[in-house]
Amino acid sequence: YALGVKRSFASGQLALADLKALKNQLGVTLNDVVLAVVAGALREYLIYHHQLPDAPLAVSVPVGADEPGVVRSSGNNVTSLTTMIHIEMEDPVQRLFAIKRHTEQGKADLEIFGKHQWSDLMQYVPPNLFTWSRRRNFRNKPADKPDYKPTSNLVISNVPGPREQLENELGVLESLYSAGVLGEGLGLSVTVWSYMEQMNFGVLACDRAMPDPWRLAEGLPVALSELQRVVTASADYRDPPIRD
Repeated sequence: YALGVKRSFASGQLALADLKALKNQLGVTLNDVVLAVVAGALREYLIYHHQLPDAPLAVSVPVGADEPGVVRSSGNNVTSLTTMIHIEMEDPVQRLFAIKRHTEQGKADLEIFGKHQWSDLMQYVPPNLFTWSRRRNFRNKPADKPDYKPTSNLVISNVPGPREQLENELGVLESLYSAGVLGEGLGLSVTVWSYMEQMNFGVLACDRAMPDPWRLAEGLPVALSELQRVVTASADYRDPPIRD
């Protein structure tokens, strides 16, 4: 869908310890588990709406682009890698390991091309041309055309936050949520913050693409429980091959 003017937002919370336990049991990264949980919730959401595809979805994952030892005083310095979430796979552990393999390949590609490739290229794009192109896209709505091919289907961002509770003269910060950025043909962004011992999921959606993001948010603990149940039932899971 092309972006409309309405946005919907929902939030969900999971225990950080539960995600870390799966990470340690399966020998994957915490981000792999986060991607797998979102994939499980999104799979059930699409099944509910009778829209489950028979192919994986491409996911843009923002990652830090700071060089080692560099300390920023403000702002963000990020790039992104592309991975795939196999929401067409029924087995949640097989789904997780497939995500792991794609993410490892995305990291390898990023190392080859460099974390600053897009920011370097943007130096050669005149600001007025970039602004005109964005406004033209909004008017023409290319994502509504059947031959439109987006670079990714959604964004999933996992941000490490403070481990200690923050407070000041205004009060105590109980939870930490934020919203990501949407783009043409990219109507869903999930931003995950770890804060203290919780993982906080913020789901931002274009109303045209997903008018009921709370259904996705409510599916997060269900997807986590499903993953835990299958791992517990088959404790010898080891990166199984993808079945055709």
